[in-house]
Amino acid sequence: MVGRILRPSANKEYALIVDFVDSEIGVLKHSGKVRARVYEEQNIKGVI
Repeated sequence: MVGRILRPSANKEYALIVDFVDSEIGVLKHSGKVRARVYEEQNIKGVI
């Protein structure tokens, strides 16, 4: 999911992840929580 973002590359200093979560639809809300856990496990900092 975030593999390309984390992959080192010349001239790349950082990456910006924009993640939208639809909290009104159960399955999409759940998927957002799963992604938030992955970001945390990968030590990706930001506001979720």
